[in-house]
Amino acid sequence: MQPDEIVALLSKVELFRGLDTAVLGAIVPQMSEEAFDRGAVLFHEGDEGDRLYVLLAGKVRVYVERLGSVITYDVFEAGTCFGEMALIEAAPRSATVRAEVPCRCLTLGKQAFLGLLQEQPGMAVTMLRDLSLRLRHTNTQIQEFVKQLTALPQLPV
Repeated sequence: MQPDEIVALLSKVELFRGLDTAVLGAIVPQMSEEAFDRGAVLFHEGDEGDRLYVLLAGKVRVYVERLGSVITYDVFEAGTCFGEMALIEAAPRSATVRAEVPCRCLTLGKQAFLGLLQEQPGMAVTMLRDLSLRLRHTNTQIQEFVKQLTALPQLPV
């Protein structure tokens, strides 16, 4: 992809929306493009968070495995940014992300991302809004799960 094409794409991604094209243009040389086959794991729960991802094409599943079951948190499609939580918290990845179909991503390293946040405080507000929406979505999932649990017949003690 050409740098101007990447800038145009980034300007449509929620996290980068509203940033000046000159700022986006300065980010582009710090990004790398990666391709993933169907079924490839982009990162595992517990991995060190060293970069964020912008999904250019394809679809990925965000999930955890607990007690032999897969719990899907979300499915992201092209135009979505993910992986930023581990960078902000300096904590291990909270979930595994797997390509559902062949995917192409742009990645931005941790130091470049944190520097960008310091230079562009409006980006932090956008990110907070996005993280809040994800948290609300997760809360809804938890409430639905609890409803299902309470609907199960009680086992005799």
